[in-house]
Amino acid sequence: MDNIDKGEIVYCDITYQYDRPFRNVIKTETVKLYNVVFGRGYDCGFPILDYTTYKRDIRKINKKKPLECDVKVVGLQIHERVGFKNKSKRYTEVKKNIEQRNKITGAYE
Repeated sequence: MDNIDKGEIVYCDITYQYDRPFRNVIKTETVKLYNVVFGRGYDCGFPILDYTTYKRDIRKINKKKPLECDVKVVGLQIHERVGFKNKSKRYTEVKKNIEQRNKITGAYE
């Protein structure tokens, strides 16, 4: 399993492991997804992915019947390191555009 830094985004093959109820027993299943983009959060317990944080990634495991539980990353084979997530979550202020268009040429004045 390759190492991934906090906040890093990678293009990889990833193997998940999760528990699912089957009749009266709980089965442990392992699923491998190929060629996916995965991003690790800055504040998370990495091998175990929380459902509220990684909802988008967990629902990709089984598209017909999406999971609603925490999963564990068992294997990670990185093809390419893409970059890092933006740590700032502040919003910027939006201002109205005051430029006017010329009705004949369409250029801004």
